[in-house]
Amino acid sequence: MNQTMARSKKLGWGVLAEQAKWAVWFLVILCLIFLGLTLLHNYVESVQLDDFMINNNASAIFMLIVGILCTYSFLDYYVKLGITRRNFFKTALFASILLSILLAIAFILMIVLLEWIITVMGMAIPWTDQVSNSDIAQVLTQFTSYTLIHFSYFLMGWMIGLGFYRFRWFIGLLFVAAGLLLASLMKMLYVNLFHVGPIVLLPDTWVITGFLAHLLSVLLFLTLIAANYRLIKDVTIRL
Repeated sequence: MNQTMARSKKLGWGVLAEQAKWAVWFLVILCLIFLGLTLLHNYVESVQLDDFMINNNASAIFMLIVGILCTYSFLDYYVKLGITRRNFFKTALFASILLSILLAIAFILMIVLLEWIITVMGMAIPWTDQVSNSDIAQVLTQFTSYTLIHFSYFLMGWMIGLGFYRFRWFIGLLFVAAGLLLASLMKMLYVNLFHVGPIVLLPDTWVITGFLAHLLSVLLFLTLIAANYRLIKDVTIRL
């Protein structure tokens, strides 16, 4: 029992370490892109970065892709090494939670660094809500929203990846449609809870308020976790 737990723990840190490498490359490339767009903004004022920087679109899409790749990059390999599907699910879920937290911290630090660099260069910061000018409460709110957005998009990507892996292309496309609808619902919830939203697919007039937004947010997380466990627990591993 202890040996199995130790092996699962090692698996979780291994998955996290590999995904963290992807995150480092993503953040470096994203930082360079933002610097380039900031330079362009000084000559073309129509270039705005609010959606990608403040609303967290870029890292949300990154976590969606990480979720999709989780199945194809790790499931086959680790199950063939003798890790049960249940243990893989728990450790991959553990790794995704830590990655969501670490990426939120790194994303905020990257914004602060960019704001400092842009200011030192004597240029205007091309997004409205500057993290460097926020108080602790605002930063904690952003951190919480980023973490939850990252984790929810990972779960949606994982569901899409598992759907394709288990049912192949035709039915797998239905999981893509389900993921887009869930992303729309998540956007409405986060607009209400944190006043940010990564992707807009449904009308902004569809507002969910108060206690219902919190309740639906929790239910959505639990539903995605349960659905992913159901998809993975008896899936046939490809040779």
